This record gives sequence, structure tokens and C-alpha cells, in this order.
Amino acid sequence: MHIHDCYRLFGLTRKASVDDIKSAYRRLALQYHPDINQSDPKAAEKFRQVKDAYNILLKYVAKNPPPSLKEQKVARSAHHATQVKVKVDVTPPQAKETVDPVQELKRELKRVQKMIREKPCYTTVFFIEELRKRYPNAPEVDRWLAIAYYRWGKELLQQGKYIRARDYLTRVLSTDPQNRWLCYAAKRNLDQLDSPPHPFLVVTGDILVAVFCVFISFILYVVIVLLVV
Repeated sequence: MHIHDCYRLFGLTRKASVDDIKSAYRRLALQYHPDINQSDPKAAEKFRQVKDAYNILLKYVAKNPPPSLKEQKVARSAHHATQVKVKVDVTPPQAKETVDPVQELKRELKRVQKMIREKPCYTTVFFIEELRKRYPNAPEVDRWLAIAYYRWGKELLQQGKYIRARDYLTRVLSTDPQNRWLCYAAKRNLDQLDSPPHPFLVVTGDILVAVFCVFISFILYVVIVLLVV
């Protein structure tokens, strides 16, 4: 995919920053995610194109960083100065307000708890996976991601999508192995997927079939007798 096509797919110009690219990627990924668009057969291909374009743009911006906002303002000021003489304000810029990463993580985790209560499982899983990329060493993020995996796996299991349910339930074990209760619940559901039907249910089903066959045979016998008589 050409770099021009990547920018056009994301709706951005070459002046877009890394934050702009990430924001556009999150928006498009939610729009074309296969779990959200299960009825659209082309959603998986569109989602793959978005991921490919995202990786290409990140590599391109790393080698060719766009001009910062400050540099753009300086360039415009220099161009304007060649046309008109203006009075220049040389007061030093104010220091940029620093963001405490701990407080930012706490805000994101509160948002995660609200999403688990109100949003669909697949939306929550995708959001926490993106959050994990920003905080790869935060055990709190892993804990909530394992919970989201378990809820999504249970929902897929109830829908009869056993292969995908097994995938997400297995992720629970590797994402938060310290959570014994959650791992036990995930293993119990995986055992249900692996275990065959209960013998009692199989025998009961065979008995019902045999009784039904005997009943049909009796009805046919009665009909034949009545016709002969």
C-alpha cells in the first residue's frame, strides 16, 4: 500500500502527528472490526487494510517526522515578516503542563469499569487491548483485560461459537495467571468444551428413540388390523 493511500484511508494529511494517526486508527478499527461487523463479509479485509496502513504510517512518520506546531507557527511568522513589519513579542512561552501517568492510568481504569458494565464485550476487549499497548507493565490493565476476555468467551460459548470461545478463554490463563478464581472459571469452561456428552443423556436419548419406534409400530399394527377386519 502506497503512503499516499494510507493517508487517504485515514483521512489525514502529511502534517498529521503520531497522535492524529493513532486516533484515526482507533476510530477506523472500531468501525471495521470483524467482531462488530459480523454480518459484513468485507469487514475483515477492511480491518486488515486499516492495520497495514497504520503500521506503514508509523514507520513513515518515524523516519519523516512532520513539523511540530511550533515550527509551523515560526514558518508562518517568518513568511508574514517578509511582507509586513510587525512588533515581535519575545516573552518566554509558558511551561507545558505535565501529565501524571499514574493519574491518567487511574482515569482510564475507571473508564474501563464503566465500559464493562455498559458496553458490549467486544468493544471493551478492543479498548483494553489498546490500553495495554500504552501501559504494557501495568498489572491492573492485565487484570481487567483477563476479565473482559472471560466475559467475551462466555458470551461466545452461549452463542455456540466454540472455536472463538476457546481462544478467548485460553487468553485468560496467560493474561492474568495470578487470578486463581478467574483461571479456575476459565478452565472449567474449557473442560466443558473438551468433555463429551454425559453418558446418562446419551442413554436417555437412545431409550426415547426406541420407545418412539415401538409406538409407531403399534399404531401401524392397529391400522392394519382394522383394515383387515
